[in-house]
Amino acid sequence: MPHVLPRLALALVLTFSALLPAASAQDASAPATYTFVIRGAPLDEALQELARRTQIDLVYRADLVQGQRSYCVLSGTAEAILRCLLADTGLDFVRSSSGAYVLIQALEQPPQVGHVAGRVVDGLTGEPLPSAHVLLADASAGTVTNEGGYFSFGGVLSGPHALRISYLGYTPRVDSVWVEPGNQARLQIRLEPQQLVFEPVVIDGLVQHRPSADLGLAATEAWGDLAGLGTTDLAFHAARLPGVSSQQPVADLNIQGGASGEHLTTLDGVPIRNPVSLGRHLGAFSPLAVERLTIHKAGFGAEQGSHLAGVVAVTHDLSGEAPVGGALSLDPVSLNAQGRGRWALGPGRDATVMAAARTSLWDAYEDGGIQRLLSNWSAADPLQTSLWLGEPVTPTSLTRTRQIPTVRFSDLHLAGRVQRTPFHTISGSAYRAENRLGSDLSALYTPPAADSAQVLVSTNDYAWTNWAGQVTSQWLLGSRSMMTVKAHASWHRSSYRYRLRRGPAGTNDPAQLDALEDELRLDIRPGGNERHRLAEGGLAVTWHHSPTPRHHLTTGLEAAWTQSRLTLDQPLVAPLRHDADGTTVAAHATSALNLTPTLRVEPSLRLTWVPVRQAVLAEPRLSVRHDRSLGTRGALALRLAGGLYRQYVQAFELTSVGVTAVVPAIHFWLPTSADVAPPRAYHASAEALLTLTSGWRVTLEGYYKAQPRLLDIDYVGLIARPEPDAGVTPSVTQDDLVRVTRGEAVGGLVRLHHAGRLVRPTATYSYSWATRRYPHQGRDETEPVPWNQPHRLLLDAEVPLTDGLRLSTRWTGVWGRRWALRRMYYDYLRHTSLGTAETPFGAERPGRQALPVLRHLDLGVTLETPFQTNRVQVRLFVINVFDRINVFDQNLAFAEGVPTVPVDRMLPGRHVAFSVRVTR
Repeated sequence: MPHVLPRLALALVLTFSALLPAASAQDASAPATYTFVIRGAPLDEALQELARRTQIDLVYRADLVQGQRSYCVLSGTAEAILRCLLADTGLDFVRSSSGAYVLIQALEQPPQVGHVAGRVVDGLTGEPLPSAHVLLADASAGTVTNEGGYFSFGGVLSGPHALRISYLGYTPRVDSVWVEPGNQARLQIRLEPQQLVFEPVVIDGLVQHRPSADLGLAATEAWGDLAGLGTTDLAFHAARLPGVSSQQPVADLNIQGGASGEHLTTLDGVPIRNPVSLGRHLGAFSPLAVERLTIHKAGFGAEQGSHLAGVVAVTHDLSGEAPVGGALSLDPVSLNAQGRGRWALGPGRDATVMAAARTSLWDAYEDGGIQRLLSNWSAADPLQTSLWLGEPVTPTSLTRTRQIPTVRFSDLHLAGRVQRTPFHTISGSAYRAENRLGSDLSALYTPPAADSAQVLVSTNDYAWTNWAGQVTSQWLLGSRSMMTVKAHASWHRSSYRYRLRRGPAGTNDPAQLDALEDELRLDIRPGGNERHRLAEGGLAVTWHHSPTPRHHLTTGLEAAWTQSRLTLDQPLVAPLRHDADGTTVAAHATSALNLTPTLRVEPSLRLTWVPVRQAVLAEPRLSVRHDRSLGTRGALALRLAGGLYRQYVQAFELTSVGVTAVVPAIHFWLPTSADVAPPRAYHASAEALLTLTSGWRVTLEGYYKAQPRLLDIDYVGLIARPEPDAGVTPSVTQDDLVRVTRGEAVGGLVRLHHAGRLVRPTATYSYSWATRRYPHQGRDETEPVPWNQPHRLLLDAEVPLTDGLRLSTRWTGVWGRRWALRRMYYDYLRHTSLGTAETPFGAERPGRQALPVLRHLDLGVTLETPFQTNRVQVRLFVINVFDRINVFDQNLAFAEGVPTVPVDRMLPGRHVAFSVRVTR
């Protein structure tokens, strides 16, 4: 039975080749040529077929060919094909005086080897295809291309070889290459895009696309496939991928139970801090500028860096078929434009440039969904208001009179690539984004036993700016090596300001009240302030080397520099300042070894020198992948991975203390210091992917993370700090800001997907349970984390109605959420005089306070049609079709002088939105 498939393949291939002409019609005297494609067939059968087809005489002993197999792809004379069949078998031949070919044992000599290297690109645009699968079929060895599309095999036996190249969304290709002894064969392979993506096909026991290479990644998808309902937003769409979730309304990502600050978001490999979005409404990047989103999850390798939870990698879009093109899109909150061009510079040389820009439309059109979201999210908290005013406040004491939300954002993307030679590429990109969220709230406040009302005016303003840039050079180096050099720099600045002012109303006239409110807004009295600046830079050199076809080695050296400046002043926290500089130098190595055609082992190690601690810290990691053919039924892929993970730039969220909160927390980043050691975590993950030829795809995933050392904001210490002298902002150490804690996370998921012609449904159920030690009244207690979503069910379906018209549906259900109250209660109030054992609202037990089920259904219709030389796409969608009342969290109000009455804060209900895109 093990030989049936190779024999069947031999018969099919030779039957097909029999239809080919045996000799050139133009030259009847020329030697006859034949086409043979042999993949792992028994040598004896291949020789017999050669003799039958070419009518040559073959003489050999049976024991010489017993157990031998042959690999040959060649069009040539009978003698050339015989030489190809005997390659790497230890046999040779001589020709007798009668013309017969006699097989003999080859003389013992060192094998002659060469090298194979090349680049895989898009056949239409020339765009490099990273992570394309390249299989050296007759050596049972494979690799994937790097981010520049390059690959290499070293120590390849001389002679003909077959290459199989595959990439998701492209037609697989089989190519042949002849390797000369001691030389290098260089190829540029162009893959043609295909509209329908079929599952991997198994031929002769060799897999064209190794499914296990996709395990450990939440997604490697074209950005256009992620653009479903609403404005294209990284956080919203990524949150529907396996193992990833987000917290609304400000959609910070959480990867497999990790906090939002335990992963890194990169754009072309450059860190982008605070890519926060407002639900599904505001995205971090222009949708016309971004091509691909890849999320590395538990067990990721040493090359991806030092991060506790994972990496969200976003890349700019430099594709496009036309030499000059562009796109324009409009949605309820933004206007987007993009332009691109590609020019030929000579044989094998070209240049590509892309520019994209986006701006908000809030001043022209205030989206109803965002208005309701900010209105609900910025509702005044009665308990917090009482702390600011120094007297009890009930819901009936406050009457909202006016709310002025502010939503402004813009970003600019520039990216380019120069193909100096087919095997040397220089690329670069730059990014700038400005974001601002604000909300001014006015209310009438009637104090207890007061004769007249007072006017309360609160102002929230949160703004942040990101700059980022990088230059990358990639080329084939030597006979079997590739090198990548990247230099990058980024800068982040954020500021948060909160004010609460009051004054006597004195009148009921609306015009006079408006004038009084505007006057109070100009008051600059002290309130809450936060300012943060972060500058980062780095240089990385990565070397890919192939000692043998089955062994690939990736090594690299990275140097990174971080500078952080933080100033903090809140009513519950005394003013402070913290300045920190950090430098790290890291070396990493990954050895990918194909032990068998179906088993791949990838041990890796990362060593980081931290000068401020005078220490070298190690992070060993291991990944094992196995691919198994199920014959005509499909294929099975398995992955086991794990290791030690650290993080050298920590992200922290400081909960807002304002009466209203346009954002729930402010973010800042600190490098590792001399007084606080970096956190660490241990990953263990197991994944299985079952791909069936019927179109079904089943994914199973499980993970466990032990987190013996984590860092969190020390709210107890911050609250207890004494007030400094007037006009003085003291500098503090990192040990004064953070505390050490620990935790663990466990979870798994089941995902079903069917690539049908009439409907393409996907169902994903995930379980997640993460706990941490939180301080309360001088002791640490284990609680589930605030971002936990224990049970989550996602149902997605896409129904093509006609050519260019499709219906999309997305249903979300989340059960088991805890931490029902606003985070301010847990982080601040339970550590103050309100946080005693008799606290009526129970903030000392956040894990016992449950939120109701969150569920909603979204529907969308997409129409794509050509218009002259352009392509127009129109989307109309309804978010939360059934107008479900979904609670995000709760405030507390006073009843009889005690804060015990919960007040729900809601997510937006049903609303309609649209988007229009024109592409040239």
